Amino acid sequence: MFAVCAASAQNADTEIVSAGSGNSVPVTTIVTVQDTPLHTVDSTTVYEPVSKKKSRAERRAAKADDFATRIDSLVRSRNFVFYPNSMQEIPNGEMQLIYADYFYFGLESDTAAIHLPATDGKVMQYVGMLNFDAPIADYKLLPFQSGMTSTFSITHNGSIYFCRFVVSAVTGETALTIVTPDTTMRYIGWLSRERRARADENAEDLQILRILIGRT
Repeated sequence: MFAVCAASAQNADTEIVSAGSGNSVPVTTIVTVQDTPLHTVDSTTVYEPVSKKKSRAERRAAKADDFATRIDSLVRSRNFVFYPNSMQEIPNGEMQLIYADYFYFGLESDTAAIHLPATDGKVMQYVGMLNFDAPIADYKLLPFQSGMTSTFSITHNGSIYFCRFVVSAVTGETALTIVTPDTTMRYIGWLSRERRARADENAEDLQILRILIGRT
């Protein structure tokens, strides 16, 4: 009887054994137990690779690469403006800071727009102006490991001006050298796509320039 009960316990039914009256044989009653309904849900599990989080060094390297790419694109476009922070007559002139924000050298395809101060220290420290628009010629572009160099010439009023840009793709610093008929000037500054309002060549600009360098 115990064997039968053990075997029956593994089934879905439950057996209840009750004693009979007097000396009668015990009676076994089988009670059916309802199992909880089983609900089946369709689901799909997608395993995606966990992307590795970049370290600070990797993020800085990525930003540096993006900056170098923008500088490269800007120089190759031949459509930018150079804004100077300082100027110096080469080879022995004194470096002077440029505080006015309207000086520039604009390059647009095959035309240069120049509005820059220039010095001539042969006799005395004199500040003049390079202020003209003219077509460029003999344009050459030479990339190097950490930047780009571009050279070209400009003809204005029968005189030839040689220009060279050296642009760092690491820091963005840009050096512009202009060889004029009278002197050689070097400017340090930066490049931009944005063009500020052009300053006209007039007496007011020259007066402002003289005030900036302390001449009245």
